[in-house]
Amino acid sequence: MNNKKYYKFLNYAIMNSSRPYFAFNTSLEEIYKSFNEEYDDDVNIFNQSDYQIDCIEEKIETEFGEYFTTADREELDKLMGYEKLLFLKNKLANDSTFYKQIIEHDKINVANELIDKISEYKALAMGLGLVTNKAIEYLKRDYFSNREIEIISCKQRKDKKIEQTKQSVINDKILINPAFEYKSCIAVPFFYDVKTKTVGILLYSNKTSLKNIFRLYYDVNVIRNAGYEVNEAVIVIPKYQDRKNVKQGRLNFMVSEYANYKKSKPTIDKKKNLSENEIQAIFIKDPNFKYSSKTTKKNVETNVKIIDHINSELSILEFFNKKVNERETFTFKKFVEIVNDEELLKKYSSWVNEIDETDLEDDLNLGNQFYLSIVEKLLPNYAISSKVILRLKLKNLKEPNFKDQIILDFYDNNKVALNPDIEEYHVYQKINKENAKIIWFDFEGVTLPIPIIDYNKPYNQLMSQTSIIKTINNEIYESHDYVYDPKKYDYRTLIKVIDDLYDEEASCYVVYNKSYESSRLLEMQEMLFYYYDRSELISIEEYRAIEHKIKFIVERIVDIAELFIVGSHGLKISNCQINIGELKGKYSIKKIEHYVSNNKIKLQHMIMPYKDLAIKNGGMALQISTARALDVIKDNEWEQEIIALKQYCHNDVLAMIMAFDLVKHIIKSPRRREYINNFKTYKD
Repeated sequence: MNNKKYYKFLNYAIMNSSRPYFAFNTSLEEIYKSFNEEYDDDVNIFNQSDYQIDCIEEKIETEFGEYFTTADREELDKLMGYEKLLFLKNKLANDSTFYKQIIEHDKINVANELIDKISEYKALAMGLGLVTNKAIEYLKRDYFSNREIEIISCKQRKDKKIEQTKQSVINDKILINPAFEYKSCIAVPFFYDVKTKTVGILLYSNKTSLKNIFRLYYDVNVIRNAGYEVNEAVIVIPKYQDRKNVKQGRLNFMVSEYANYKKSKPTIDKKKNLSENEIQAIFIKDPNFKYSSKTTKKNVETNVKIIDHINSELSILEFFNKKVNERETFTFKKFVEIVNDEELLKKYSSWVNEIDETDLEDDLNLGNQFYLSIVEKLLPNYAISSKVILRLKLKNLKEPNFKDQIILDFYDNNKVALNPDIEEYHVYQKINKENAKIIWFDFEGVTLPIPIIDYNKPYNQLMSQTSIIKTINNEIYESHDYVYDPKKYDYRTLIKVIDDLYDEEASCYVVYNKSYESSRLLEMQEMLFYYYDRSELISIEEYRAIEHKIKFIVERIVDIAELFIVGSHGLKISNCQINIGELKGKYSIKKIEHYVSNNKIKLQHMIMPYKDLAIKNGGMALQISTARALDVIKDNEWEQEIIALKQYCHNDVLAMIMAFDLVKHIIKSPRRREYINNFKTYKD
């Protein structure tokens, strides 16, 4: 258990979205692994920054705190996030006594792992700082234009921030970055208006969800119990903008008394011709907005103000009213009781050596995957598994069921099912076509919370890499690895990405999970249309040529993942072309590589295992490109990073070719009849 002087919203949120143990014992490794294990290309790296930055600070304290001098601690207290990593780096380099202590206590590897993350965390801090600074400008200029604002520095110890807040709250000011404390629970909202008794938090994207209401529930309770009034709770949020109105580096903000109360963020039906205001109203579930679309108005759900949710103890949402078979949740009052009672804290901080279906839930949709740590310890054969199959296993362990056991028999025994008609499947036929020119490619992206260029929405990835391998009859005859400097990105980069990929002789373009590449290509087309139509930086002839090339590519995209996808995340065993039981419903390219390596299968094209690469997944590639976009990575270092980026992206493309080699390996296997019989045996 990590002993803490203060408990934050992070601890409270984890306690209400996963096993309480993780709220008090989560290590940096678990956090980092949790958010990178199954990296999704469409997830932005800023979503989990609070988790990672908090854990960095905690890790420095728990691993090295006893070796710091009083002067060191005073200096560290003035620093934030990545600055503390820089302090650690400089301390190791310049303080021989400290260095010897770290070596003697075998902590140098931990120190180096932390130091390696300096660029990543600096990029996180700078990216979020861009939004924060623009939001403060908005509050000063528009929302509190005639009021006195005091900004409380984050670069000081928490107790000093709390004390400064106490001193400042006696005046009718707006406090930015205040800190309130009640019985070791600390709240750090974006602002507190002393005059109107309003608390606000800042969101970094324009969509809202239940966790935003939950954050304000926590903050308001800390502030009220600390002895201050709160009459209103609001969110400061970047406004939604249509792509055609987006300008480089610009964000518009609004303040809302409402937020979406569902776990998942709202989605929009693109077929409906909705205005920017209508879309924003849907994102925050504002019941007062006068919609122009009758179908939209009819479907709008009722909602109440955030402060009403808080005042009702979230009873409207029934968050704390759990059924007997659901995981326990904790009101603020209960949380305070636990962290201030040694026996209760020990109880909820203890590891429970069992697992059930509630461990797979994430009530606040934080995106964490702490359950992986539990599965690895208690059910290691299911460390690789879809949640659906894992849930089925847990359910069957508790209440054995004959029908479920039939499905689990396939996965427990690592069987393979092969569709006897796979060679007639369109994906297989297109890739296996004799003498056809096949283009295999992969994109990697860069993203920021503000528009990188005109018409690029916040968090909307721009392509920072393309790796291309060309084959005929499964023989590689040409390959290219392109890295596009995020620091120098403009509309011409978009054109180059398309030109680099276009090949008029291509029979098909092969990707793994085509929704990502197809979406990015169509977004590039839309952006370039506005560069023609609104900015007039390209001619109609140039745009038509671009449009033709993108249409040519998109129409020929073939998704090799379709050969490995299993229906209902693995439940429908024979709803597939190939089902590899060892992967238990998973089918990512990383899992395919793991299967090949784990079983020592020799194929025509072999890749370097991802674990042996400097850049191990798309999340790491994205972090490096984002750091470059923010000028965290300078020119000399960037030249070195380019080598590692190219190696990773090229490896990803080669992995697709290896995956197709695996398909042919299974088709030609001496066990082919067994695999086909499995397919027929488990067919619905």
